[in-house]
This record gives sequence, structure tokens and C-alpha cells, in this order.
Amino acid sequence: MLEINHGHIVTVASSLGLFSTAGVEDYCASKFGVVGFHESLSHELKAAEKDGIKTTLVCPYLVDTGMFRGCRIR
Repeated sequence: MLEINHGHIVTVASSLGLFSTAGVEDYCASKFGVVGFHESLSHELKAAEKDGIKTTLVCPYLVDTGMFRGCRIR
């Protein structure tokens, strides 16, 4: 990608990488790390003038994985 200055990097994190809540601190911390990595990568590509490489950060709110089974959304 760097050699041809073309591509698209998609990073999948979670909305809990943008804000946190009680009881899932370790999960939130890992997703904050993913978001931070993505932001750093975007800045690195811009600094290297690699404008042909696009980045997208996906932060889904709720995915039915069973991880939060029994939790209520208010």
C-alpha cells in the first residue's frame, strides 16, 4: 500500500472505545486502544503524504454477540 500510495484500511472498534461505562472497564480500555491506534495511523499516513490510502473507523453501538446478554439499554 505504501509503495503504490493506494488502499483502504478499515478498523473495527466499538462505541465503547469512544465512551466508557461501569462493569466493562477492560473491554473499554481495549477499544480505546484500537481507536487510538487508528487515529495515530491516520496521522502517520497524512504526515507521510500518503493521501491515496484512506482509513475508516467503524464503532458499532450494539452487536448481538451475547456479551451483554441480560443488560438493559436505557
